[in-house]
Amino acid sequence: MKPIWIVCWRGLDEVRMSREDALDRLEQLDALGIEAELFEVRDGRRRKLC
Repeated sequence: MKPIWIVCWRGLDEVRMSREDALDRLEQLDALGIEAELFEVRDGRRRKLC
């Protein structure tokens, strides 16, 4: 099963299909001064990465 990446910010969960895309989004939000968290969902388990 392929992992799903979730970027959480200001109460929103954005689903990203690749780690690179999720990390790019995290950088965009950081550049705007918005705190965000990155999660990986694999086999139904959500794991915080950043």
